[in-house]
Amino acid sequence: MRGTFANYLLDEGLIDIRSAEAAATAAEEFREAIGALALRLGVIQPNQIEGALREIDRQVPFNDLMVGRGYMQQSELDNLLTVQAMECAVKMGSYLMYHGKISREMFLEKFRDFFMTSSRPVNTHRG
Repeated sequence: MRGTFANYLLDEGLIDIRSAEAAATAAEEFREAIGALALRLGVIQPNQIEGALREIDRQVPFNDLMVGRGYMQQSELDNLLTVQAMECAVKMGSYLMYHGKISREMFLEKFRDFFMTSSRPVNTHRG
């Protein structure tokens, strides 16, 4: 599986391992949960997430529960996961730009490249 945007930049030889880890950690601290993102974007209503949280089972991941209960379609979940990954990549890029590890132009180019390669899945978590 394809890793995070920071791992992509590392694989491209644009940043070192310490910078990749620091950027991923910084982004992870502010990563918005899928349920919160779905609420913010109007995909689900507060009562739906409250219901899902009451029903949550350690055997069924939250994302699967939301789709399984009909609170959202699989395509909506897929879109949310992409938005979440993009927001994390922006946070990683912001961290790296602030610390002088990558230029704004390079960030924009690599951000586009990373998300335009749709044949590989994107991971929002570190790894």
